[in-house]
Formats: sequence, structure tokens, C-alpha cells
Amino acid sequence: TTSSSSSSSTRKHVRASLENLRKDKLIKSIVKGEKEELGPGGGALKFNHYFISYKVFIDVVKYKLDRMRKKIDQDDQLQQNCQFHLCKSCDLRFSDLDVKDLID
Repeated sequence: TTSSSSSSSTRKHVRASLENLRKDKLIKSIVKGEKEELGPGGGALKFNHYFISYKVFIDVVKYKLDRMRKKIDQDDQLQQNCQFHLCKSCDLRFSDLDVKDLID
């Protein structure tokens, strides 16, 4: 029973991972009936078949990388616009120019 429960757990994990990849449009799926294998009602069993559409995969990866690059650029710009230094003893904030004057 231990191997069947771990097998079931593994199948659930694989299905969840495949579903996440499908939602992210990195893979596609189609459902096909297999006539050779009959289900409990005598009808054909249906199976999900997963595949990669390479053109769509590349477009999705390029899109995600572009969004990441834009987010990083936006964060860098925000960080450059809001740079300050905090004095630990008095909790005052100083800009880069203020710190330069204080040190001199």
C-alpha cells in the first residue's frame, strides 16, 4: 500500500505541475480516446496528451523575459530616484548630496 500511495501522490504532483505549465502556456494538451483500452462502462478511455508547441513556447518565454526585464528596470529606476541614507542614532534621512556635505 505504501508504493500505491506514493505512486498516487506522484501522479497528483505530476498532474499539478503539468496543469501549471499548461496555464502558463508552456505546454498544450489534447484529449484522445483509446479504443483499445475500454473503461468501466465499456467505452474508450480518454487520456490527456501533452506536447510543446515550440513557436508558442518561444513567444511565451520571450514575453516573460521582457516583463521581467521591464520590472527590473522599473525597480532600478525607483531605487535610483529614492536613494537616501538613514542615520541609526537619530533616524534622520539624508540624500547622497547631504551625506557628502556632512562628511566634508
